[in-house]
Amino acid sequence: MPAEGHKAVTSYLLSVDTLAHVALHLGMKELLMDADYPPSSDAMSRSLLAVIGCLQQSSGLERAFSFVRDFICTQLNQKDLMEIWHIDKPDAVLKQICRQRGIGDPEPRLIADCGKNTILAAYFVGLYSNKKLLGKGFGEDINTATQLAALDALQTIFEIHENRKPFNFNIEVESKSIKLPPLSN
Repeated sequence: MPAEGHKAVTSYLLSVDTLAHVALHLGMKELLMDADYPPSSDAMSRSLLAVIGCLQQSSGLERAFSFVRDFICTQLNQKDLMEIWHIDKPDAVLKQICRQRGIGDPEPRLIADCGKNTILAAYFVGLYSNKKLLGKGFGEDINTATQLAALDALQTIFEIHENRKPFNFNIEVESKSIKLPPLSN
């Protein structure tokens, strides 16, 4: 996934709503001593981040990583990543990815159409590269169908279709490659 996708997923996982949701289900609502009850989403998310920082300081990076992986990253399960990562121009992103991977530029081809020149027109477009189908999409005009085909191709390339396999959360931290800044008081 390109940097924009990583940034969108990271923003989603570190959003106040996501962190507050995790904190709520970990019992932070009952543990947090705040002037207001129930505590605000902002207070719960900041408290969860503080817990992660304390865990890292007291038990090490591996334990903090495991906590984040098990409780925060798992919030991506059963989520449509295309709702998290909004791609404005999927055809441009697809061209860029194809160039990076050494694949020929995607070429749209009309596969089928019906109701041409009517109010209920529908077009079925496929995007091909080197005679290989990358993605397909339907639309009320050819441009819309091409954009949807580009989105389908990106979902296929990055393996982020709605019916994808669940993410593998058995990843381990590489202590040598990650350096966290010290927590400030």
